[in-house]
Amino acid sequence: MTQAAISAALSVVLGIAMGVIYDLIRFSRLVLGIDARSPFKKGGQKRIFGYVFVCLGDLFFFVVLTVCMCVFFFLTGDGRMRSYGLIGAFLGFLLYYYTLGKLFIAVSAFLVSLFKRSVKYVLALFAAPFLYMYELVKKTVLQILSFPIVMNFVKRYNTYINKCKKNAAHRARSKKIKKGGCVFNGGTHGEKIK
Repeated sequence: MTQAAISAALSVVLGIAMGVIYDLIRFSRLVLGIDARSPFKKGGQKRIFGYVFVCLGDLFFFVVLTVCMCVFFFLTGDGRMRSYGLIGAFLGFLLYYYTLGKLFIAVSAFLVSLFKRSVKYVLALFAAPFLYMYELVKKTVLQILSFPIVMNFVKRYNTYINKCKKNAAHRARSKKIKKGGCVFNGGTHGEKIK
């Protein structure tokens, strides 16, 4: 087997490895619930986090791809870029992407969805007693507040508070009168009103 054939086969393997790395990036998007086809808007609102995450993920992938291709060409061709290396890596990536990559993403999407539904179910199950207690307390408090004796008490309390406010205003006015004379049209006795 010639050196060129070995390099071409290794470039296909490199393309498959790049497909695996890209699928790991896509899996992280699935976990975070980011749709790479439309990361910008959801419900009419801009999703800055989704946009930035997709951009950084793609940037990371292309940096890793560039470094791997450079190392590959230095190891296999003394730094000379060969067309069969680029074509082999591209074909390896496509081969993985349209076969195992599709299967991996489909299974990953199912598992992530199942996990999220399971977590929601467990949280709902855990929160159910607390929600029941909240509704029970709320209903009891509303029933107690609807009793005539309680309504009468609330009415008397509100009357008392209003009376205290009026008394406080009256005391403040009396204090002002004692300090500067009687209050007449916003001024004190003996002052010129403009």
